[in-house]
Amino acid sequence: MNNGVMSHEDVREAVITFFTQDGFTVKNECNIQFGTRNGTVDVVVMTSQGHWVAIIECKNGRIGKTKEGVDQLKSYLSATDTRFGILAFSDKPHEWTYYENLRSNVIMERSQGYFNKHKSEPPTDDRKTQHTLNQTKRYLKHRTIALIAAVAILVATPIGLFIFQLTQKETNYEVRRIIDGDTVEIQYEGKATSVQLIGVNAPETGHLDKPIEPYGEEATHFMRELLLDESVYIRFEEHERDQYDRLLGYVYRTSDDMFINLEIIREGYGRVDTRHQPFKHEELFMAYQSRAKDIRKGLWRVIADNN
Repeated sequence: MNNGVMSHEDVREAVITFFTQDGFTVKNECNIQFGTRNGTVDVVVMTSQGHWVAIIECKNGRIGKTKEGVDQLKSYLSATDTRFGILAFSDKPHEWTYYENLRSNVIMERSQGYFNKHKSEPPTDDRKTQHTLNQTKRYLKHRTIALIAAVAILVATPIGLFIFQLTQKETNYEVRRIIDGDTVEIQYEGKATSVQLIGVNAPETGHLDKPIEPYGEEATHFMRELLLDESVYIRFEEHERDQYDRLLGYVYRTSDDMFINLEIIREGYGRVDTRHQPFKHEELFMAYQSRAKDIRKGLWRVIADNN
């Protein structure tokens, strides 16, 4: 440490010590390959089975968080399909910046609390064997042609244009009330408007004269915990409204950019809705639904107990 500023080596040592004490296996200076380039990851946090939990880039305390450092970390997450990434520039975990790789080129900033809550979750089936040190290079080499083409685009295109950016300006809407586990009402263009979450089918609570279903009240309560008295921003697909004239959208909580559609699926308060046309994040949602079913989260526990 020089004049109270931690060096790159000091930060890396602090990171290794922290995660080792937390019960994880830690490797430093791991080589990865993406596209035509090679990279060296500062720290990889792994389970005892060798599954990659997080990639951590360590920076000199004087440099701190930079756009270049964030872009580099995001490129590593995309190339290796690792779920979490951390940018560390001190020995204090609450000062680090946390990211989650949601796939489909969506990488979102998260809180330390969110990371702590989800870091020990088992990987989805398609992530289970991808992240041991001996498998990474072989895995990347045998990716499909489509993924190789995508990585080529990543190399040739400025990273900021390829990875989903949370810094773009969004229009925020006040959440007026919670209708049920997959529908909320917002103040939209000067009037109260219902928003149906794309790709989510939560149990019914009698709304729109539909019969009440088991776990409907719990799903509605969970939605209240997520969005009551909050503001949101929304992204749309091709069709913005359904037959009931509700908006159809991907809903994000403004305070922390939480992807609400995905959070409901992840926590087992709704099923993936595939009754209509395919949607952008369908593959991602199905992966997290599979995980929720495997560990019997939420309604999946009720379904398993009744079978």
